[in-house]
Amino acid sequence: MLKGLLVQPFQVRWLAIPLALASVFSMAPIARSQALTTPLSGTVQVSGLSGGSQSSACGNLPAAPSQTLQVTETFASLNIALQGEGKVTLFIQGPGGFSECRTTDRFNDGRITSPGLLNQGVYSIYVGNETAAQTPYTLSISQN
Repeated sequence: MLKGLLVQPFQVRWLAIPLALASVFSMAPIARSQALTTPLSGTVQVSGLSGGSQSSACGNLPAAPSQTLQVTETFASLNIALQGEGKVTLFIQGPGGFSECRTTDRFNDGRITSPGLLNQGVYSIYVGNETAAQTPYTLSISQN
């Protein structure tokens, strides 16, 4: 009887490790889509899969933004860079009807940059794909 009691806590501890790892990895997409707010202290990088079910002039986009960015200053000098496989697209929507679509071509090797001044407000950033494929990407946002 005592032997069974000693083995059981040991087994429970080993069961806790896979459960903890599963919890951490299942929360990763939530952390990826958290809103960013300026001023940024450094370069922020997020990764994911491009594309989605929403067909647009900027390719197939996800239903929800890949990232949101709130500019708190009157305007902010930002650099938004996307590195992806395949035919990734970058679509940015902002206040006052602002929208920008950037696509890859044979000269930029899957890298898209969008430097510029953004006015105060909330921006939705979508990482799409010109094809139905969903390919890995890394999105980097920095403030100058």
